[in-house]
Amino acid sequence: MKTFANQSVFLILSLAILIMACTSNGDEERARLTSLTEAVYASGYVLPLDDHKLYSQAEGVLIKVYAREGDMVKKGEPLFEIAGVQQDILFRKAQDQYQIAQENYNDESPVLQEIAANLENAQSVLQNDSLNFARHQALYDKKAISGYEYERARLSYETAKNHYYATKNTYQHTKKQLWLALREAENQLSISADEKNRYIISSPADARIYELYRQPGELIRRNEAVAMIGQSDQVYLQLQIDEMDIKRVELNQPIKVKIDVYNDKFYNARVSKIYPMLNIANQSFRVDARFTEEIPGGFAGLNVEANIIIAEKEQTLTIPRRYLQDDHSVLIKEGKNTVKKEVKTGMVSFDKVEILSGIDTTHVLVEL
Repeated sequence: MKTFANQSVFLILSLAILIMACTSNGDEERARLTSLTEAVYASGYVLPLDDHKLYSQAEGVLIKVYAREGDMVKKGEPLFEIAGVQQDILFRKAQDQYQIAQENYNDESPVLQEIAANLENAQSVLQNDSLNFARHQALYDKKAISGYEYERARLSYETAKNHYYATKNTYQHTKKQLWLALREAENQLSISADEKNRYIISSPADARIYELYRQPGELIRRNEAVAMIGQSDQVYLQLQIDEMDIKRVELNQPIKVKIDVYNDKFYNARVSKIYPMLNIANQSFRVDARFTEEIPGGFAGLNVEANIIIAEKEQTLTIPRRYLQDDHSVLIKEGKNTVKKEVKTGMVSFDKVEILSGIDTTHVLVEL
């Protein structure tokens, strides 16, 4: 941004109240007491606050655009729809699998009903064999039956008991597996729904649409910008400062701003953020600023020129900048001669230089 010095810098001193005293000798120029403002020049744009681009998270053909530039949209409101036929199929498949998993996990499902019926039968057999074994044990204790009959009853009871607990474990294991299958189907449905939602681009906040980058029928690629949105009623200044001037800029410094489309007025702002990274391409630093007064709204991207005010003095001795020679001397009249006079300078504005010592208001300046 070395070209800043060659740009047409607007006159910041037009904002200050200059005391332009007329000289008594017509065209003679002398040092004068005036108000002086020292400032750093910047250029940039008016942008919506919280401005950011919306990016597509899916790839496909854009089939619908639900909003236009300038529209106000609510958080969650759909803005774009991308065709996703394959994803629709996968989503419906996930829905079907989830529904089947729900039905299988239900106590009335055929899978669980069959095992539950086997468990009920096993329980009945166990109860009968348990009673039979108890009866045979009592008879055996009384020596009323043989050991063979007793062992047969005991073995039948043990078999029935083992079968019952095996069937019970099968029921519990199957139900757990069906529960896990239901959770997996639910997760897959959630993933599929999330992927399907990527084909619908919605507004992340209440905002105004400032720019649309794509129209229906165009191919949209993943991670491609499709729109820019921002706050509807608040804007900020994004300024570029020459690298040689950035060290003079501080937070909260006042700024006088001229917006090209509103060229009849200057607006007030203050420095709100200074970015530490140099833009190598244009040798500039980014500085953001917030307006301290209302400006006409509804537009973004407006070109601005600004002066960041570094220092101000109400009454100080100044000369036009064009009379300063070599940054430390001026030419003055002494009788009929022109002589070079050393001066000490202070603040410097676009067209004025503060003189701290060397000449006074009696000296007549000579332009080289």
